[in-house]
Amino acid sequence: MKRNHQLILYSLGHFGFTLLGFTLATWMVKHYMPTLEKTTWLIPASYVTLVTIVPRITDAINDPLIANWSDRTISKWGRRYPFMLFSIIPLILTFNLIWSNPSQSIASEENALWWFSMQVLFFIFCTCYVVPYLSLMPEISKPGEERLKISTYQGLSRLLGMLACPLLIKTFEPQYGLVGAIKIISIVGMVFLFAPFVKMLESKQDLKKEEKPKLIKSISTALKNKPFLIFLSTHFIYLISVMVGLTAITYVPASMKIPLNEEIGFSALLQSTAIITAILSTNFFWLNKKIKNRINLKKAFIYSLFIFGMPMAAITISTSKILALSLMFVSGLGLSGLFIVPYAFLADIVEAENIKTRENKECMFYGIQGLVLKSCYGLGPFIVLYLQKIFPTDGLKMIGLFVIVSSLIAMAIFLNYPELEIKKTLKGKL
Repeated sequence: MKRNHQLILYSLGHFGFTLLGFTLATWMVKHYMPTLEKTTWLIPASYVTLVTIVPRITDAINDPLIANWSDRTISKWGRRYPFMLFSIIPLILTFNLIWSNPSQSIASEENALWWFSMQVLFFIFCTCYVVPYLSLMPEISKPGEERLKISTYQGLSRLLGMLACPLLIKTFEPQYGLVGAIKIISIVGMVFLFAPFVKMLESKQDLKKEEKPKLIKSISTALKNKPFLIFLSTHFIYLISVMVGLTAITYVPASMKIPLNEEIGFSALLQSTAIITAILSTNFFWLNKKIKNRINLKKAFIYSLFIFGMPMAAITISTSKILALSLMFVSGLGLSGLFIVPYAFLADIVEAENIKTRENKECMFYGIQGLVLKSCYGLGPFIVLYLQKIFPTDGLKMIGLFVIVSSLIAMAIFLNYPELEIKKTLKGKL
């Protein structure tokens, strides 16, 4: 039982950075661009690429550098915990500063530069926490049931973190405004970021005997790993689909002619419906041992892509509140699988690579995966705005089409994932 408590506390760290990241991804654009009309934007339209894409390009540099630094670190706390601990306070500080734009003027260049620079700093500290955190899983767990258990706890924490965002905004925004609700979110997020330190898990590896991995070699090895490339491609495409869909929800109420003062509340309700459904289905499927053991993970993931994508796309043309809520309920069933299964796959890929090469480069794999995750957080809002710009009258419909096509492409790619080959490699170790 003590071990299980440690695993839960470790998984709660996922709640913290998911709450911050999801809030940033789905509400930051709403803060600087209140409607899809450019006349309401607090930044010039010409700066959209700078504030949504360029910060992720800096991540392309930061992620592998920090990942390799963590892989090469030796301390009494291990390779991961020091990075996580010392990043929390600056992470929370920069998260709050993003929303503290210096000007209330429309189309302000000062706002655009502020938004850009604070995001760059936020993502640096986010990388220092998230990549080492994720890299702990193959170090502290055994392949099979325990790893799937951690994956389930992490997925549930991630869903709860996502749920906390709209609930906190719906609760505190009417009284304190959006920025005031964001400050409360940052405090909640910080508490959960410290959770893994309550009972720290020990690595099962002897780090002193390992050869310290070289940066270029680590990147090259990860990008030559076929199962990892299949996973990464699928991960990128479906996460883009998820973030585009969940970002578009903040604009759906306007297309349904819902009063302006009710838009934020109904957007939060739509998000909450999908996430609550995902949490309930997680409890039914992934925390139920009898059912879980009969599930084929590869098939479950592919079905989840379809179940999420179809209703999420349909909501962009919905004109009824009841229909919109019903669609989000169905979409939530797929969201559960998308947030549980991938982490089990990645941990197995990393473990299989370690067995084959006898080198531990976990953080590089998770660093690249983290880069993809954060890139999707930025590309999602960008795609929503870009499609709306190209199709002024049918922007939301095009967003729905994008979600469907992305889900189908992700399904087609993941059909090639060599699940049996990975399992055979892992069994050879045992």
